[in-house]
Amino acid sequence: MEYNGMLASKDYYIDLINSSKANKMTALYHYSGVGFKKAILNQGIYRKSDNELVGVLQWGCSFQEGIRLDRYVKEPIEKKEYLELNRFSMADSEGKNAESQAIGLGIKWIKKYRPDIKLLVSYAGRKEGNYGYIYQATNWEYLGYFISDGFWFLDGEERHKMTVWGRYRNHCEDNLDFKSWLQATYHDIRITWTKQFIYIQRLDKNLTRASDLLPYPKPANEFPICTKIEIWKQDDDYFNGYHRPAREEVHYKYEKEEQLFTTRTLERRGEMPRQMDVYAVYDKNGDLDMVTHSIDEIMEFHLELLRKGIRNSINTGKAYKNFFIKKYEDDNFPDSIEVDYVATIDGQKFLSQSDMARFLGVSRQAISQSKQRNSKIINGYNIEWKEV
Repeated sequence: MEYNGMLASKDYYIDLINSSKANKMTALYHYSGVGFKKAILNQGIYRKSDNELVGVLQWGCSFQEGIRLDRYVKEPIEKKEYLELNRFSMADSEGKNAESQAIGLGIKWIKKYRPDIKLLVSYAGRKEGNYGYIYQATNWEYLGYFISDGFWFLDGEERHKMTVWGRYRNHCEDNLDFKSWLQATYHDIRITWTKQFIYIQRLDKNLTRASDLLPYPKPANEFPICTKIEIWKQDDDYFNGYHRPAREEVHYKYEKEEQLFTTRTLERRGEMPRQMDVYAVYDKNGDLDMVTHSIDEIMEFHLELLRKGIRNSINTGKAYKNFFIKKYEDDNFPDSIEVDYVATIDGQKFLSQSDMARFLGVSRQAISQSKQRNSKIINGYNIEWKEV
């Protein structure tokens, strides 16, 4: 079935979308709260009735660099010949069979437009009740499961292990080891070992399954999904009291995309000539401090700045040790920028939650939670949060 020249189901049609849109939609509706920035394909699911973007499928490769595809099929295939469904999300507004229609459209699109792809892989599990019913409804083949320790709970917030490591690399500035940093940052830390059910789609029918086809997992034959929990630090109030912060909804109507990926992504893939980046450093007042083509040069002039902190400031736009570091693709940068601040403590402005945490002698997590609660006093200091 087609709709205006695009593959369609009863209620939806599919087309590729810009990676920025895909990440924003996924962050809004996926349990992880983040998009998959290394996606190779970003498919958008649009509602026929009003052309609204209501679903996203992000296809890429495994987090594991040395992924062994011979676990799935006997014949040797290259990494570029398979795709993994890294993120799949639908808007809360959609009905029961919306996910089945979306998955079906995603596979049909790959079959039609990417004949080089021979194998699709996806996983289910992570929490009780998630047996992969959506894959069962769309006729994926089930090959069993493995046990993963990839899902962590930090003060009740569920995160993948790779995300937790990323937080450590980006935010630890005190030369702490991983576990010490976690202990200093969070009140409750739990690691779960869960079954990860393996589903595959052999798009190339000449491929042979590496193991026998198994009956689909159900509560009657695969309970429980969580096989083990290890608690590094316990505070039940934090674990049970976590509420995912509200996210601002985004709405996109269908439009034909001119560029599906950012210039940086195309440069990284070698599909566009790489341009020399320009880094502009601004002080806490927003005035231009220095301009360079090299992060190393920033560190040479400002010895207190670390590479990961600089990159975090570039990516988030937030202050880092009272500096703002901006990246531009050419020399068209402003002489000054408007400086934002988080809060005032006894009348003194603070540009970041990290600075507040250091000044008050508490963890950044405590600052974040105080902001959510709009606390007016921390450790005896008067706090006035900036209104957003």
